[in-house]
Amino acid sequence: MNAVFDDNENANLSQFFHILDSVAMVRGSALTKEGKNDITSYACCMNADKGIYYYKTYENNQLTAVDRHRGNLNLDKLATFELVRTQQINYVNI
Repeated sequence: MNAVFDDNENANLSQFFHILDSVAMVRGSALTKEGKNDITSYACCMNADKGIYYYKTYENNQLTAVDRHRGNLNLDKLATFELVRTQQINYVNI
């Protein structure tokens, strides 16, 4: 209730993922019963009006989007997409 949102989808996405980051598990902060690091492997949200699914993975914190209206909506099988797990960096001076 205290988060500020407006009519700009990109700004709202940024705000939403900042909220999720506040409770994300980082490697080394908790161990499972098996002694393995517990992490938040991904975070996601969806714009249901536009049919766009947004996500980021633990390994790649750049947002990735799947726009369901840009694909074939009449498939006879489930459409799947490989997660982008390699960190994406936008170099501005190249």
